[in-house]
Amino acid sequence: MRQEFTRSAAWRRRKLQWVEEELSWYFAPQIRCVGGCQRAWSLASGDLHLCSYDSLGAEAHDDLIPLCVSCHTDLHMIMERDVRLRQMDLRDASFSALAMIQSTPKSLKRPN
Repeated sequence: MRQEFTRSAAWRRRKLQWVEEELSWYFAPQIRCVGGCQRAWSLASGDLHLCSYDSLGAEAHDDLIPLCVSCHTDLHMIMERDVRLRQMDLRDASFSALAMIQSTPKSLKRPN
């Protein structure tokens, strides 16, 4: 069901709505990856990570996290490999893994 939803027209509309909300609510000229790299983020070049599958199609704005593809891959890798995170609900695990990525020294991060 999750994979079907993330390929649906409803998900594409929700992503567009999220971008509009993000830009208007925070008066940001540009959205950035929050995974630590701070690269410029767009729907074309990045992903929105879902922090909860409880309300597919009606996700809260804060349940979606803008990540570049590299940081999104890292986030899922950490969540899959860390035993403690696997025992948490998805939202808590997502934000814990995100904190790990954000605190990684730049010298250990992938090159841009």
